[in-house]
Amino acid sequence: MAEATGEEGKKQMDELINLAAEYLNNPEYANEDLNDPIKRVELAIYEQTKNEIQHKYKNKIPGVIVPGSSRYLGLEDKDQNQIHRIVVYKDLADDVVKALRRKGYVSKSFTYNKQQWEQDEKKREELSEKLKNAKRSLNGVAVTGF
Repeated sequence: MAEATGEEGKKQMDELINLAAEYLNNPEYANEDLNDPIKRVELAIYEQTKNEIQHKYKNKIPGVIVPGSSRYLGLEDKDQNQIHRIVVYKDLADDVVKALRRKGYVSKSFTYNKQQWEQDEKKREELSEKLKNAKRSLNGVAVTGF
């Protein structure tokens, strides 16, 4: 946009302010001083930029991978193979596994079940306690044997 002065500049500023009106009904800006035309334009530009970024992000990951879920687990073997985790939506998991295999990655699907995990954790604690008791009794037998 070319720089404008006088009446033309005022007209362009008014157009920007009118363009910004749709964004300024947002309750997020209830405490802002919206009488200042520059502040109104800044808020409008901010909203427009935010909307563009959200739109681009949605189009980049079209509902397959949960955003922000990719993570390196810190495990690596002697051949420098690494383990990474991604979370995908359940109905697309098989397609993702197949796509990764086509690209040469070894992948495996895991289903997270909180109830099963809690049961496994309880059983692990019970077995750990049994192991401690068995070690203690073995220690006692060894001490009395000598």
